[in-house]
Amino acid sequence: MKQKFVIEPERRTPVVYDVDVAVVGGGTAGVVATIAAARTGVSVVLIERFGSLGGCPTVGRMACMSNHFVDANLRRIKAGIPLEIIDKLVRGWRKILPFSGPRCFGSQSYSALRDGL
Repeated sequence: MKQKFVIEPERRTPVVYDVDVAVVGGGTAGVVATIAAARTGVSVVLIERFGSLGGCPTVGRMACMSNHFVDANLRRIKAGIPLEIIDKLVRGWRKILPFSGPRCFGSQSYSALRDGL
C-alpha cells in the first residue's frame, strides 16, 4: 500500500518550556515517569490537559491502591516509585479501611501524597 502524507503549512510555534524530557499525560504513569526523570537530574515538564494529576486514583475517584504487591509465593513483584508511593501511604497517611487483607487508600490520601513527591 502506498503511504499517504498530509502537507502542513510552515508556522512559528513559541517554545514555552525548554526541557530535556516532556511527559504528556498526568495520570498515575505520567506522574511516576515525571518523578523518575526528575530524579536523574534532567529538566522535566509534565503536561496534563485536566486540572488535576493522578488519573483514576484522583480524578476518577477509583482508588484502591493496595500494598500487597506479592505473588502466590509471597515474593515482592513490584518495586520502584509505585511501591514507594504505597509505602509512604502506609507509613505516613494511615488512611486505611478497617478490614484485614489488602489495605486500600482513598483518593484524597493519594492526591496529598503525590503532591508532596
